Amino acid sequence: MQKQLNNKVIWITGASSGIGNAVLHRLLESGAIVIASSRKIDALQSLTTKYPQRLILISVDATDRESIYNCIDQISNRFNHIDIVILNAGNCVYFNAENFNVEILHKNFSLNYFGLALCIEASLKLLKKSVSPQIIGMTSAVAYLGLPTAEGYGAAKAAARYLLQCLQSSFKKDNISVSIICPGFVKTPLTDLNSFKMPFIISADKAANYIIRGIVNKQPEIAFPFRLVILFKLLNMLPSRLRIYLLSKLVSK
Repeated sequence: MQKQLNNKVIWITGASSGIGNAVLHRLLESGAIVIASSRKIDALQSLTTKYPQRLILISVDATDRESIYNCIDQISNRFNHIDIVILNAGNCVYFNAENFNVEILHKNFSLNYFGLALCIEASLKLLKKSVSPQIIGMTSAVAYLGLPTAEGYGAAKAAARYLLQCLQSSFKKDNISVSIICPGFVKTPLTDLNSFKMPFIISADKAANYIIRGIVNKQPEIAFPFRLVILFKLLNMLPSRLRIYLLSKLVSK
């Protein structure tokens, strides 16, 4: 299946660790030509020895317009198109509703929503030159359900999911396929910081397998693991009073 990505020109953000790094390895193994971006790009230098012709490293701050457009200019100077953009860069700053703080909302939205949107804006001109362009956007399973303590992160991911859903229809006429990644808990350096229990947690390698399969099949939604996604969707279908009661118990524990 991964052979379908052979020689595809792919730009991936947030490639230095976690899910992004696991996906990067799968892409390189598949024969893709990958432009890997991250603020911590030095962590990927060793891979350039193994894949000198197919891995290009470009440092990018995905919250900064100038940095993003500089990256796209570098890609444009080397290639005349991008086949696939995988917008994986993200952060998570937890929210204490008792001490409501809009600055925390800004921190979450800056990268998870506006960063993703800036990358789409900047890459469109090169995507439109591809025979079969794809946009792959990272959101979260938390976007299905308003969870306590996820007010900032969840809201940003839900906004990103809504934006990508809109673009799935809007870009249909341009033949641009849009896929939305909605992962549950994945073991990464980011989730290692969590102090709460994470049900159905999976490895970054397993998450990468789901994502690569979804990219190849052009799945509109790449949601995993199945049990957690179904749980969140079912909880969101409950009568509002019951849903609020059950989720409030999480806060009181």
